[in-house]
Amino acid sequence: MLACSLSDFDISEILRNGFDESVAREKYAQGEEVVVWVMLQLAVLAQGTSAQSCPIPPSTPSGAIPVYQKELSKRRCRKPGAKPGHSGSHRLPPEKITHQENHRAECCPDCGCPLYFSHFKIRFLFFEMITEYAYF
Repeated sequence: MLACSLSDFDISEILRNGFDESVAREKYAQGEEVVVWVMLQLAVLAQGTSAQSCPIPPSTPSGAIPVYQKELSKRRCRKPGAKPGHSGSHRLPPEKITHQENHRAECCPDCGCPLYFSHFKIRFLFFEMITEYAYF
């Protein structure tokens, strides 16, 4: 019986006729299900109008459109590195190492727990000091 009466309600007609406190109290007096139905209809209406409330004209430059309103771009499916059959390029390590430093953290910078170095991979980083300046 209540399902039939809910289908009789038209939320747009209620809003056109003026939705004020007296109308809200009248719907509240009809029962909990009616109030829930009206609130759900208002939520659907609000979600539909918020996306369409300010459409972006096509002449708007992309830099003027906020990031959260833009569509997500598709990422390129490209493998990193050299093409098959081509030699890769990298900088060779220096011929002579003049200074060496070991840097080990005593604890994790995020949580403060002690670090066990047997679980970590050791990396070697080379830094070059440029002593001669080349002017072009």
